[in-house]
Amino acid sequence: METTVAKAAGPQEPSGFVGSVCAFAQLAPTTGRVLRLPEAGIRDGAFLRLPDGTFEGAVVSGVSESFGRTDAFLRELRGRLVDGAAMALEVTNAGSLHVLRFGLEAKRRNVEPVGLLGDADRPLHRRALLLALAGAGFVVHDIYDVPAFGETLHEDLAKALLAQGIVPFALRNGLPARRFWVRATAMRALRGSVLIAATDGPGAEAAIAATRARLDFLPEGWEIVPCTATTEARAFDLGVTRAAGDLVWCLRAGSEFDAKTFNALCAQVDLTPVAQPTVAGAAIAPGDVSGLMLWRMEMMALGPIASRFTSPQIAYEGFCLAIDAQHGTPPPVEVAFVTPPPPRQPGDASAEGRRLIVEWQRVGLEGDPQALARPREVAPAPWLGRHPRISVCMMVKNESEKLARCLRSVRDRVDELIIVDTGSTDDTIAIAQSFGARVLTCPWTDDFSAPRNVGLSAATGDWVLVIDADETLLPGQGDVLREMVRDPLVSGYQLVLHNEFDHDQKTNGIAILRLFRNLPGLQFQNRIHEQILPSLKRAAADLGLRLATSPLVIQHDGYKETCIQSRGKDERNERLFKLQLEDNPSDVYALYKYGDFLRRLPGRRADALATLERAWHELRLHVQVTPGELPYAAEVGTLLALELACAEQPDRARTVLEAALHDYMPTPNLHYIAASLANQDGRHHDAIAHYQACIEFAGQVMAVPVQDGVTSHIALTGMGQAWLRLGDRTRARDLLERARTLAPKLELNTLAVSNLHLQDGRIGDALTVLTEHLRQEPEAAGVCQQAALILARTGSTDAARTMGQRAVRLLEKAELRSDAQRMRQFVTSLG
Repeated sequence: METTVAKAAGPQEPSGFVGSVCAFAQLAPTTGRVLRLPEAGIRDGAFLRLPDGTFEGAVVSGVSESFGRTDAFLRELRGRLVDGAAMALEVTNAGSLHVLRFGLEAKRRNVEPVGLLGDADRPLHRRALLLALAGAGFVVHDIYDVPAFGETLHEDLAKALLAQGIVPFALRNGLPARRFWVRATAMRALRGSVLIAATDGPGAEAAIAATRARLDFLPEGWEIVPCTATTEARAFDLGVTRAAGDLVWCLRAGSEFDAKTFNALCAQVDLTPVAQPTVAGAAIAPGDVSGLMLWRMEMMALGPIASRFTSPQIAYEGFCLAIDAQHGTPPPVEVAFVTPPPPRQPGDASAEGRRLIVEWQRVGLEGDPQALARPREVAPAPWLGRHPRISVCMMVKNESEKLARCLRSVRDRVDELIIVDTGSTDDTIAIAQSFGARVLTCPWTDDFSAPRNVGLSAATGDWVLVIDADETLLPGQGDVLREMVRDPLVSGYQLVLHNEFDHDQKTNGIAILRLFRNLPGLQFQNRIHEQILPSLKRAAADLGLRLATSPLVIQHDGYKETCIQSRGKDERNERLFKLQLEDNPSDVYALYKYGDFLRRLPGRRADALATLERAWHELRLHVQVTPGELPYAAEVGTLLALELACAEQPDRARTVLEAALHDYMPTPNLHYIAASLANQDGRHHDAIAHYQACIEFAGQVMAVPVQDGVTSHIALTGMGQAWLRLGDRTRARDLLERARTLAPKLELNTLAVSNLHLQDGRIGDALTVLTEHLRQEPEAAGVCQQAALILARTGSTDAARTMGQRAVRLLEKAELRSDAQRMRQFVTSLG
């Protein structure tokens, strides 16, 4: 590995984890045959083609769209470099002041998403660059921020960005870098690295040796990196530049731990980018990094720990705050772990602590970041001097089975129950009146908004809580609800909706506007999937009010098959979608929801594809949007790409995915479909990067539904499959076993584990895994397919034929016609 001589960073010098350098040339490899781009490239029309041959090093200056798509260019470049080749890369920062201003003025996508991949445009986000390099097969050792000259940071820029839904995380350290310089090596990353850090001085080597001696349980693919420096924080920074593992475990020299600790942290860090150890429910040392296990890419993305503070305590606190801001507080991992407290070292902790507070105040992340986006003048709340009143507004029809359960969950937390009945013939009205509800009637006119608006006009409370009969407010939330509605600056809250489906299926929490101020002029709109947000935004704009998020949870079970069939919801909903689109044929939201609805109906995949194509066409007329305007934009591309892939149009699916990744805020679903296609195309490193991007969303509440597991065990299984295809069975086995622990019934995982056994030559074990799965999940079509193929390999022709016929029936039931046809041909070939 090449090393770079660096010094302590000066105020105007490019700085990285090892310190600062004066010029880009200092990072360039100097031995062997070095490829220098763009000088040595061959122009091919608008793009740059690489010369033939292999090289021992590379220097790439000013990466631009003229090089071709960045991820594809890096993959091609890796193919020209020998293993161990050093590379220096210069790239413009998409988080620079210039680009931030562009994002504000042009109202483009959020300029700090969680990893955009396949972005053909320059400049690049730091995180996206790191993902693309990892996907191409490079290990990044250091990334240097090149200061911007001649630019000034106006104090109101953060507020303006926040008002557009853009969290200016890059501004926390002052003026953001204009460019990055990257030092990397062409090599396969190890599974993990343990950094054992100590401060220079007597006893450092002995403390490191004592900790190192306890690492005899480390699995294959892990390395140990001892590191010392003038401060412990700087030692960690230096250590990560020498490490080559995907994961990093930061340990203070002298720490004591065991294999159970290690395994618990590994299990958590596969689900979230950072794992925080705790003992007896409390952090080992608040603001400390010793014991943290995190993705190495996260350390590179967040920047050096010791870059701006001489006090280790403040440096650690700043780094932990950055983790919290990017991902939320890491879930605690209870471990048997003993570590000495961080050492007291020189540095003015009080002065630097005040500076740290100022940094976070600059971007509004010392509390709710949206607070900075509000105007200076805010209309007074009408409830000042008293407790605000809450009205529940519901619309019902024949809800006698579930209404009482719903009303019991809310009646003691609100002041008024307004229920609008649209024609019940059961005991619904009597049940409502028994709870003291005011019952109104509204004839059904094929329009969900009409009865909603009748209830809204009758509500007398200061706030309105909208809930349906098949929903409940979780217990223990009354005090939180009452406290939320006291905020005089908020117009409404996004609550967390949990959808439950049959067979224990569910989605992660969805952010949904259900609690809002009862402002004059509010009206629901749309016949189906009715919306209050457009009306609320208009009413709140002149009052200086803002939307906010809330931890309140609503549980919904109305998507269970028995509920849908018993009420004929499918027929009714399709009629309403058609009426809505007659009213507004270019309604992107209605087209998107209608397409999603159709793809769930048997025999309607072709109609779903046509509808989603219409939605995509209308959406592409409005590419430049902020995240708050069309939070579902990326999901339109995701569903369309999925249906195109099922219709065997992979090229079109890739085109749609690339556009969605480029132009809209990505979702876990988008990254998951991109990863699946990348695996099919043999771009396994790209697939791994997309699966990692899925996991970065773990624990986040999205505006679109995300299948349970896409940000955890499903993504882990996909990563395991990719590593298996790359020939790394050790890493694949580790990931697949972790995923299997989380979800033993996941079909995708069973297939991958079976493939792993096949590669190891254990055909019997491969078949056993499949048959055990079929005992629990007899309609797993993919498992039947694979079992039939293995049975044929073992000479069990009759059993293979029977299993293959079963697979054909299940594939046809799932409308996977191409797979069914291939399996039918296989069965025929058995005679």
